[in-house]
Amino acid sequence: MVGHGRARCRTILGRLDGETVEGSWDGRKGVLLRADASAIHRPSGSEFGVRLLPSFDVFLLGHRDKSHLVDPAHYKRVYRKAGWISPVLLVDGRVAGVWSHHREGRTLVVNVEPFGRAGPKVREGIEAGATDLGRFLETPDVRVTLTSAGRR
Repeated sequence: MVGHGRARCRTILGRLDGETVEGSWDGRKGVLLRADASAIHRPSGSEFGVRLLPSFDVFLLGHRDKSHLVDPAHYKRVYRKAGWISPVLLVDGRVAGVWSHHREGRTLVVNVEPFGRAGPKVREGIEAGATDLGRFLETPDVRVTLTSAGRR
């Protein structure tokens, strides 16, 4: 419970007596609502999927230790100076790149910079996310470009 001291956390958890479970996920201990526990237990080999998260998405906020979200080598590409948080490519719950968009006439251009290789399923997810963004921005003509991190 980010932002709360230990005493406050104990009080909150005490009020939820019987509604929480303790566990370890990806090597980290934590507490989760019992009703939500089944949602995070995914079968081996299954995927959360691919998402294009916008700047300052709440998924990226409120974590003191962010190593479960982004590799240290790419931390500064996501959590930038002056508190700016980049839009990110999320693959299976981890940051796998950054992205941006701009318009060229009637076309929405979505540029994605994966931190590593983007396989076919990831590319398919990027295309779907870009199409959704185009629909949201009322720009149905969408072009996706993949740029390696070294060619910025």
